[in-house]
Amino acid sequence: MNKFYDANLIYKAGKKAIAGAPFKYKSQLFEMNQLVETAQIQKAMIEKTYRPTKRN
Repeated sequence: MNKFYDANLIYKAGKKAIAGAPFKYKSQLFEMNQLVETAQIQKAMIEKTYRPTKRN
């Protein structure tokens, strides 16, 4: 499997992103749903439909 599609790496990247602003609503929401979000991001990356969102 391609390292870009590795769910473990996507999960770790999510944890790293949350660490920057754990008090923000979007960070807390992502953390609560991180496993589901990881699966959705992985699926989108495999299907080549993933588009990152703008930072808030």
